[in-house]
Amino acid sequence: MILQITLISLLAFLGSIGTPFFFGTTGGFYVLGRPLIASFLVGLITGDMDTALKVGIVIQSMYIGIVTPGAVLPFDVSLIGYIAPALIIMSNANANLAATLTVPIGLLGVMMWNFTYVANVYFVHRADKEADKGSIKGVIHNNLLPQVLNFILRFGITFAILFLGKGYLEKIVAFIPAWLNNILSAIGALLPALGIGLLLNMIVKNKLHIGLFIVGYILTVYLKLPIIAIAILGTVLALAIFESQKGNNSALDSVTNASNEGDISKTSGLLDSKTLNSTFWKWLFFNGCSQSGERMQGIGFAHAMTPVIEKLYGNDKDETREALKRHTMIFNVEPQIGSVVLGTVSALEEQRAQGGDIDDDTINTIKVALMGPLSGIGDTLIPGTLIPLMLAIAIALTQSAGVAGPIFYAVAYLLFTIFYSKLLFKFGYKTGVEGIQSIMSNGQLDGLTNALNVLGLLVIGSLSATYINVQTKLQYASGDMKIKLQSILDNIMPGLIGFVFVFFIYWLIAKKKFSALKIIGLIFLIGIVLGGLGVI
Repeated sequence: MILQITLISLLAFLGSIGTPFFFGTTGGFYVLGRPLIASFLVGLITGDMDTALKVGIVIQSMYIGIVTPGAVLPFDVSLIGYIAPALIIMSNANANLAATLTVPIGLLGVMMWNFTYVANVYFVHRADKEADKGSIKGVIHNNLLPQVLNFILRFGITFAILFLGKGYLEKIVAFIPAWLNNILSAIGALLPALGIGLLLNMIVKNKLHIGLFIVGYILTVYLKLPIIAIAILGTVLALAIFESQKGNNSALDSVTNASNEGDISKTSGLLDSKTLNSTFWKWLFFNGCSQSGERMQGIGFAHAMTPVIEKLYGNDKDETREALKRHTMIFNVEPQIGSVVLGTVSALEEQRAQGGDIDDDTINTIKVALMGPLSGIGDTLIPGTLIPLMLAIAIALTQSAGVAGPIFYAVAYLLFTIFYSKLLFKFGYKTGVEGIQSIMSNGQLDGLTNALNVLGLLVIGSLSATYINVQTKLQYASGDMKIKLQSILDNIMPGLIGFVFVFFIYWLIAKKKFSALKIIGLIFLIGIVLGGLGVI
């Protein structure tokens, strides 16, 4: 048992935001930190894969729409993904209890993240001192050292909860009365609507988008099409829309062509393939190690740029110092898309070293100018669209083929993300600022976003119909005759209560500007009232 708890606690650390050891944020937070993948790993460790995957589906469906814009963490889905299934398996509890456990665990994770986000400022100022000395190793060390605190918190608290909480949860589960079970079940049935509502708020831009969501829902409840079939249909439709909106020169073609105009090893400048590849991989692994409220990814950016700085200015202490100082400034961008900025800045540094008229202000201005639009585009395309879409498919695969679901997501997401992130890095290096501006101004990114939204809305509609199952227990009885309200509602439209509740949550988010925390509180209140009264 101790070995199992130790391994799960270690994974809870590896799956946290910013941890570098499994392809950085890309493989850590966005793969190991997804509840479906986390539950799969817990199942491997504990030997109870069936329960683990049931819990993973419940949690992932609830928080499929959680994103982290600007490193703001509304709920720590990574910590939830490891502690909840482990506690339930070790306590022989019902998988439906997972929905209730998510709230306190998720908020605990947020408190840990906020603490490290503030504490990391200390290492930022240490990195500044090392930059003033021109010490590349000093800057690197202070980008990595915050992970010691992260490990102590994530590993230590996860271990303590699992080690101490197992016995308590067993006792609590044993003494839960029937009425409280009804309340917990009601809350568990309602909570997944939050994830769908958050996704709709991010993706829906017009009434047509609402219609696409409804189509996905109807295809599932009436035609009984599985999510995979709807995903295939949506992919075909998305490709048709993208092709119809594409001009003669596609932005994606521009990226691919620029990246393939000879390998990066054939550059004629000062930077060779080894230096550029090292820069890309350092960014991928270490961009989020020392995120803080003061500099965000600033020290991580400087760490990634160290191969370029060493190559260009290694023999000049003053230039090395100045380069480190300008790259430890504030920087924040969606990390996978953000590789294009790193490539662009590498090219600017090369031009500067060759005598070009490029000063500190030019480089910093370009970095800051690219941060905003690329962050918005990146958050919309990656955690807002691509990740939920792939997770929805993975959930469907898990339901029908077990472990194939989490394995599909982990392998497909990791390989695809590294591929396009490297492609964007090469594009930024080869085309510079003009190349990025051409992509952002010719409308092709809008076309790609629209196509992905079509696919995403169809799949999310199907996901909502499949996993949001809210049913009423109300019935009318007269003698031997019983009329169940749920049967009447099913004749109108199967899953009608869940369907209406999803749009109620979406309305609260989009129109009333309710935060996720307020909505969770409201869902708990509704669950307590309707579950306690036996309505649902």
